[in-house]
Amino acid sequence: MIYCSIHQVAEQLPQSPRFMRALQWLQRAVAGKDDTLQMLSSLEPGSSRRVEIEGDAIFANLMCYETTPECAKLESHRKYCDIQYIHRGTEGLAWAHLDDLEVLEPYDAARDVAFYHVNDRVVEIALPAGKVACLFPSDGHGLGFTAGHENRRERVEKIVIKVAL
Repeated sequence: MIYCSIHQVAEQLPQSPRFMRALQWLQRAVAGKDDTLQMLSSLEPGSSRRVEIEGDAIFANLMCYETTPECAKLESHRKYCDIQYIHRGTEGLAWAHLDDLEVLEPYDAARDVAFYHVNDRVVEIALPAGKVACLFPSDGHGLGFTAGHENRRERVEKIVIKVAL
C-alpha cells in the first residue's frame, strides 16, 4: 500500500507507462481541466459513475457515499491496482497484508474481488481529502467507514482509478 498526498504519489508509484498515464489523468482531473470534479460533485450519496480512460486497462469510478460506523470486511483484487483519491470528506482506511487475513468469501474472478474478516492485525488510518491510497493485490483493504469510528456519517466524494496489472 502507498499512502501519500496527490503531490507525492508520482514518486511512490511503479514507474510503468500505464501507472503514469493513470496518474496524469488523475492530476488533470483534480486540477479541474475537465468535467470530472463537476460530475463527482453532482453525484447523490450511494451512487457512482464509470469514466473511461483506456477501456478496461485504465478506468475511473467516481463515487459518492456516506460513511458507516465501522469497517465490516476487507477486500482485495488480483487484476487491478486501485488508486483511490479523496476529493471531499474523510473516511477510514483499514489495511492488512493478505497473509494476515482469513477469507470470508473466496476470490470471484468475474468481479475481481475476495473478501476477508476484520481481525486484530488490521491497521486503520484516516484518509482525508487530498490524500491518495494505492492498493495492490497483496493489500487487504476496507474503506467507507468513519475515521475514528465516531458515531456519525460523513459525505465522501472520491475517485478510484483501476489500473490493470
